[in-house]
Amino acid sequence: MLAKCSNTVPQTSPAAELMRKSKEQAGALVSALQAHVVFLSEQLEKAVALLPTVAMYEKHAADLREYGGIESPEALIDKVVITPEREKELASLIRRKVAEWAKGHPTLAPLVPTVYGYIYGQFRRNFGCRRLSRVPPQEYQEIVEFIRTLRVPSLADFGPLAAVLMVNRAMFGISAARAAAVCGVSSRAIRHWETGENVPSPKNIPALARFLEMSERKVEHLAEQQRVFNGEQREERALSQRPAAQLERGDQIGETLSP
Repeated sequence: MLAKCSNTVPQTSPAAELMRKSKEQAGALVSALQAHVVFLSEQLEKAVALLPTVAMYEKHAADLREYGGIESPEALIDKVVITPEREKELASLIRRKVAEWAKGHPTLAPLVPTVYGYIYGQFRRNFGCRRLSRVPPQEYQEIVEFIRTLRVPSLADFGPLAAVLMVNRAMFGISAARAAAVCGVSSRAIRHWETGENVPSPKNIPALARFLEMSERKVEHLAEQQRVFNGEQREERALSQRPAAQLERGDQIGETLSP
């Protein structure tokens, strides 16, 4: 009887089997929770490390739109503000460039802000920044060299209406602020008319004609010429910024279509 009983496999009770499965599930759950805690800890460390960057991103979000938008706070790293000292150096470099342009010509003094704005505009177009303080640090030396070698054009090269306005202000020593007051616009608008950023609107023509002591029809004609001139300048800049391969493809297409 004893031998017969020893060959029989003991049966596990349903309660014991349920307990075993419960322990296995509990162990798996604990392991999953531990892994999740580790993951959350890592994410928290990353978030804490990014806090200064996120704060900077939020603070300068509006100023950073000139870069075409920032996909994430991490992308801000290469777009941080340069040091105040270097910002002052760039501004000083532009002022020296303008001083060289006006050297020996006292009558050009009223035009200094406009020429400063012209150089500033060239910097913005070439490097995609609206402010000197938003210069990508890695491009600083390139920008310094760009400003140093930039040629300031003669007054005639600013365009028909711009040249007339600038010559008029230089001859009579009229500041942009005074011209703006007479024309009923801001000093910034005057400088934009002179640097080719914009042209006077029809409502500005009568006041500008009185300021220049010219007929409205003549000023309208100059404004239209300036508009054409500005458009040509923009096209030239766009062509100069196109990749060489793209220009080559355009030439090939032109040769194919030519008779």
